[in-house]
Amino acid sequence: MNKFLVETDFLFGLRHSDRYNPKVEEALNLTKNKKVELKVITSAIFEVRTVLYSQGKNSEEIRQILTLMKQKLDDNNIKEEYIKFDDFILADYLRSQHGKLTFFDALHAAVSQRKKISLYGNDEVLKDLKFIAKTFDEELI
Repeated sequence: MNKFLVETDFLFGLRHSDRYNPKVEEALNLTKNKKVELKVITSAIFEVRTVLYSQGKNSEEIRQILTLMKQKLDDNNIKEEYIKFDDFILADYLRSQHGKLTFFDALHAAVSQRKKISLYGNDEVLKDLKFIAKTFDEELI
């Protein structure tokens, strides 16, 4: 079974209004039917929350959004992959080697390297640096 880690683009793709929603829904079905295994990196949840606050959302709106995201992930058998202390160290090393990586991109990449599981997503920087094995435009299986 193919295994991938997902990050922020995937979480925002859970929204029906998101341009990536059809591909995310397709991936959810594959996961629910146990044809592929996806795990969400917890740093992506932190990044989503940060983005929502930067967009002026209040705590109640963000709680509701995160609750809906969590329910959708749970309904489709998507577990969490937790970040570890070593991931922060590796993330800073990766940032020193690849100046294009943001704080969160580096964390996502560090977890991917530690777990030896590629990312599934569309982040251009992660794709350019070969951390993403499959994009939303490619078939997962």
